Amino acid sequence: YSAAKPNTKISYELGYDVNVQFANSSQIVERKQQMGNYALFASAEYRIYSKLTLRPGLRYGYNTRYAAPLIPSVNLLWKASSQLDIRASYGKGFRQPGLKELYFDFVDINHNLYGNTSLKAEYADNYSLAISYSGRRNGVGYKLNGSAFYNNIQNLITLAAVAGGAANEYTYLNIG
Repeated sequence: YSAAKPNTKISYELGYDVNVQFANSSQIVERKQQMGNYALFASAEYRIYSKLTLRPGLRYGYNTRYAAPLIPSVNLLWKASSQLDIRASYGKGFRQPGLKELYFDFVDINHNLYGNTSLKAEYADNYSLAISYSGRRNGVGYKLNGSAFYNNIQNLITLAAVAGGAANEYTYLNIG
């Protein structure tokens, strides 16, 4: 749901997100698994003045297998001039392992892929900065964009070869 009146300083958005996974197969540990994600989110946009906009957000989630944290974010847009925009943002992140990463075992002539029921959820902090400059010279328009970001991820989930395992044996692991 979104709400904004013309020429107002504040607008907002409210919503929900539901994601339920089901797996039923001979290649799934215990043949049948299920996991649910349920979340509510809100964000607001506040025009501090015509050239500066602040957009904070918050997401509250519930996962049936992992403790989901409260996830904040904040975005800032500064229209420094008619040609120059500067954006900065921060957001927290959370990703629980999917059913495939936890329970899927796939073995054939070419693959030895095993899920890992010991996986932890990922947590992250993301920072970004973007600058956009547009102009016109001698009747030709141009635009220059630059951006940078930094992600700090704890317990990154990745597929890795099993040390000392059979050829082509892989499983999902948490890194750092």
